[in-house]
Amino acid sequence: VNDHERVVELLKTHFEHGQKKYVQSAYVIGRELVRLKNYADAREWLHIAEVRNRKFPMYVDQIRDLIDKCNQHLFAEGDEAFKAGDFHRANERFALAAHGMSTEVSNQFAHYLRAACVYCKLEEYENASQALLQALDHQQETDTVLELNQLVNKRLSPVSGNAQAKEEHQRLSKKLDRFVDQTMDNLSTRHTQTR
Repeated sequence: VNDHERVVELLKTHFEHGQKKYVQSAYVIGRELVRLKNYADAREWLHIAEVRNRKFPMYVDQIRDLIDKCNQHLFAEGDEAFKAGDFHRANERFALAAHGMSTEVSNQFAHYLRAACVYCKLEEYENASQALLQALDHQQETDTVLELNQLVNKRLSPVSGNAQAKEEHQRLSKKLDRFVDQTMDNLSTRHTQTR
């Protein structure tokens, strides 16, 4: 661990301060951060390497493979946080994973659907609704998204003051919660099987 940290420190000190910035230094920093399991920072450095690599392509496959590894781990961390009930951390992990992600990879992980599930747990239904619209736009798990969207829209509807309406509202909230849990279980299981 100390060696990997030292490599990162040396590269940042000697190759990342000045006019010339190198593909190799960004790639190696990213690689060492992956070895330290710091996937969020690793991905940032690997994106830098990817941009620099466009001029003189050297590490195309290696960079892509490491970015894919970081994405897998960030989504897995988000799924684990969700299961543990730490919805703010899950939201943070999914947001980090999605930053700079291509549409193809976002669709592979159904990022917007995952985000909508987290927002439902946080009772941020307007944000959940927006995330579901994005999921529909990107054709992520369309059947599931349409069903969840219907539940979220009902949940957003105002509740009248009578006891029956309040009871119906509570039943809807429980149904929505179960559906969100089931959706995340399905996404998480599928993601685990592809790793």
